[in-house]
Amino acid sequence: MGRPLNAHPTYLRHADGTGRIYWRGQFRNLPGPYQSPESLAAFHQLCAIVAATGALPITDVAKIFTVAELASRFLDHAKTDYRPGSQEPLYLGYALKPMVDLFGLKGVDEIRPAELRAVRSSMLKSVCRKTANRRATQIVRVFRWGVQEGIVHVDTWKALESVDPIPPGREGTEDYEPIGPVSDEHFRIVMDIVIDRTKDLLRVHRATGARSGELLAMTPAQVDMTGTDWLYSPIDHKTKRRKKDRIIGIPRTVVPILLARMPESKEERWFPLKVNSYYNAVKRACLKAKIPVWHPHQLRHALATEAKKIVGEEAAATLLSVSNEKTAKVYARVTPEGVRAILEQIYGGTER
Repeated sequence: MGRPLNAHPTYLRHADGTGRIYWRGQFRNLPGPYQSPESLAAFHQLCAIVAATGALPITDVAKIFTVAELASRFLDHAKTDYRPGSQEPLYLGYALKPMVDLFGLKGVDEIRPAELRAVRSSMLKSVCRKTANRRATQIVRVFRWGVQEGIVHVDTWKALESVDPIPPGREGTEDYEPIGPVSDEHFRIVMDIVIDRTKDLLRVHRATGARSGELLAMTPAQVDMTGTDWLYSPIDHKTKRRKKDRIIGIPRTVVPILLARMPESKEERWFPLKVNSYYNAVKRACLKAKIPVWHPHQLRHALATEAKKIVGEEAAATLLSVSNEKTAKVYARVTPEGVRAILEQIYGGTER
């Protein structure tokens, strides 16, 4: 009578120090050193596959991706896929970190809605409900990318996509107050503290309503300096992938600042700072003055509030290139002439 077949796969040590799985005459190499968490996680994942299918997968085990590997590969992709200077890869990293912390050693196709909800709940210890919902959506987007790359099974992504956002007031959540414009008083206080370069940057930011990354990337080569008001057309911007025009108006009130700081080369930036350095400069000034810390992005809100009163909501959205779906229709009318006409309405004949 022959020897009975093994009822379960066997975990073995390979001669090179890595782990292996053996099942009914077949071996598969496991990632990582023998007895390492990565190796054991892969072994248990394959045991689950054997239990479900009765066979080892044809592909080598090392090609079964963990959540940590998916996150690492996606972030490498994001660094080249997003426009230079974009903060999106950073935000995606924030979203992926708690998933990796909790389930990084799990195989990507072991992740179910319960795991995603657990990750989202862990986020609520440090962020508000809306941010947790947004980051959970970003995680699902990463799994969708994994499907396109052949790393994740489509059913895994579809299952995660079925998770509904946390409604207001559920799971003990509280929503933060919407971010509003910085007050004129707090703006003036910071202006009295920061160095001249930051002071000029803040003035230009307040007048243009540009996004911080766009403004810090601005070079003379991208600016039409004809006319009373200048026009800045960023090479890369947030809505470029939606094939939307982006024209930032530079009103006459701050043109002298840019003239005085004109770079030697048309390819050099007017303000060679990083977004975080810019924010930290404002933050330090706020702390020194003992006022609530505000973010430079709130200057965009300040211009939006002011422009709506003068030219109306749609014209203000055109000027600021608002990217949400409610006002996306304004992009069809974003032209140099249109932006200049709005600037004339706001700044023409005034000493603003």
